[in-house]
Amino acid sequence: MTLQLALPFALRQHATFDHFVGGANGELVARLRRPAEDFECVWLFGDRGVGKTHLLQAFCHKHAGSAYIPAGRMRASGGVLAGYAEFRAVSVDDLGFWLGCRQAELAFFGLYNQLAQRRAQLVVTAGRSPMEMAFALPDLGSRLRAAACYRVAALDDGDRALLLTRAARRRSLSLTPEVVRFLLARADRDQRELLRLLDLLDRSSLAAQRRITIPFVKDVLSL
Repeated sequence: MTLQLALPFALRQHATFDHFVGGANGELVARLRRPAEDFECVWLFGDRGVGKTHLLQAFCHKHAGSAYIPAGRMRASGGVLAGYAEFRAVSVDDLGFWLGCRQAELAFFGLYNQLAQRRAQLVVTAGRSPMEMAFALPDLGSRLRAAACYRVAALDDGDRALLLTRAARRRSLSLTPEVVRFLLARADRDQRELLRLLDLLDRSSLAAQRRITIPFVKDVLSL
């Protein structure tokens, strides 16, 4: 097996715990914030857009010597993943991309065992819990089903309003409560979609040199 250097994947600047609206995820956030004294594997799952990627990147921002791996952008092989075994903590986003493929699972199982030997941390995300996933390697499935498992809860409307307000403040935008309620009544509950709409409104407001009001939102979003 040829050992390859670990590929560096950039973290989003604002994907930190300070910028994460936790809602009902307080216990999970506290777990990810604190360093582990021994090896631990944490499995996060939940619907699209609830903040799983944000949490993984916040975990890496928080803990020195961490690596972030988006499984959907990397082919899992022993040579590639072995390069991550020297990190103190590794996070794998969308692990489901690798599951069901024996070669990919063998490579990931090798990384899992190396991290366990070094008493490092491993955090993974997927759309479903490990109990609902199909594994090509029964031993890997057994290990991951024993992981600390958390469903990432979606935000309620109050927390979604807080998410929009905080994100607007970072962009030096002023959103009135009326505009926030108008957006929430018409936008998808997906956090990424909410932030995408805010980015669109930010760019449109700058280009038109107009404040973000309900009539302006209607024009931009064709409502």
